[in-house]
Amino acid sequence: MKVQPITMTSSTQVSAVAHSEAQNKFTSMVTMQAPVLDDVQRAPIDLILVVDRSGSMAGRMDLVIQTIEFCISQLQEKDGLAIVDYDDRVTTLLTLTKMDAIGRKTAVAQAKRLTPRGCTNLSGGLFKGMQLAGTRDAATKNEIASVLLFTDGMANAGIT
Repeated sequence: MKVQPITMTSSTQVSAVAHSEAQNKFTSMVTMQAPVLDDVQRAPIDLILVVDRSGSMAGRMDLVIQTIEFCISQLQEKDGLAIVDYDDRVTTLLTLTKMDAIGRKTAVAQAKRLTPRGCTNLSGGLFKGMQLAGTRDAATKNEIASVLLFTDGMANAGIT
């Protein structure tokens, strides 16, 4: 059996930095793609995205939205997706929704509504995401669930 390579690409928040300027911190999105195994079916998953939309995310929000759109594009019809956003308020932008054509369209539209504002109640957002994962409807939930946290880690509200 021939081993297929895993490809990795990255995109950064800035495309170039002048030699005379210092850029100590920048954001990058790394994408890894493994080869498709045609004879293997993956189990359906429920994915809860917890998204920091605080003011400190102003230079990063476009990259976060691109990443969310990528996550949505990788989900299958039996997969579920929920989106929790937080700043000083915590809201559920998208309740757990199956990713059929209508679900995908709704999820992308909700992700595109994200704009930076307010403080960073990271703990409140994470607790809400974990609560959604733990209280999924037994009749419709998938066996596998994951919570993904999108943040710059600069908590300044809630539990810090």
